This record gives sequence, structure tokens and C-alpha cells, in this order.
Amino acid sequence: MFRVISVLLLACGILSADDIADRKTIDAVIGSLFNPQVRSDPSRMAALTTTDFDGDIDSIPVRTVWCETNCEGFRVRSLKFVTTDVALVDGETMLATVSMSKWLMILKRDAGGWRISSIRTFGFPPLVRSKQLAGN
Repeated sequence: MFRVISVLLLACGILSADDIADRKTIDAVIGSLFNPQVRSDPSRMAALTTTDFDGDIDSIPVRTVWCETNCEGFRVRSLKFVTTDVALVDGETMLATVSMSKWLMILKRDAGGWRISSIRTFGFPPLVRSKQLAGN
């Protein structure tokens, strides 16, 4: 009996968090990381991240201002709501249809909306890698 009640409570929590509006908002927050105007403005970046942010935001490439073709973008591979206020997002940075790097983000919802709490990247975009190898 205890197991049945536990499963029902867990399912209710997961189903209430899995809201289309939350998914769209999270997608917009992640998309803002690729925007050069957002990345160059510290106040806008502060609005995207939590005060205890952990990770390297520079591992996510910035789309060039005049990009018309072959722009950096992203694809969310998986979005799971851990609780109603915490989401785990598995995604990748894309250039056209080629995956440049994979990343994992944790987002938290607070009074200001969804914010990025942590980023972990797996593999660097080629331009970042070449700058690191050159010692820049």
C-alpha cells in the first residue's frame, strides 16, 4: 500500500512539473546563451543564471552577430523535471547539422523564472579548442 501511494505522489509531482510553458521558457533561456547581445551584457547574463551558478559559460559558443548561414545553435536532447522547480537538460551545440559539443545543464525556478544553475560541457567547439591550443 505504501508503495502505491509513493508512486502516485511521485507521478503527480512529475506530471505537474511537465508543463509545455515551462519547456518553452527553458528553451528560451538556453537559446539566450547563444545571443551575442545577451552574452555581452552582464545584467542580462545575471538574469539568466542563479547567484550560485557553477560552470563555464564560455564553453557555450556565441553566435556571430551577422550570421545568416551555418550559425551555431542548440538542440535539447532530453529535458527532465527532477522536481517542479528543478530541470535537468541534456543537449548539444550544433553547427548546421553537425554536433560540436554536448552539454548538461541544471535549471532552477525561482521568483524571477527559470535560471541556469550549472553547466557541464563534454567536448569543446572547434574554435574554442583551436584558441586553447594556440595559448590564447
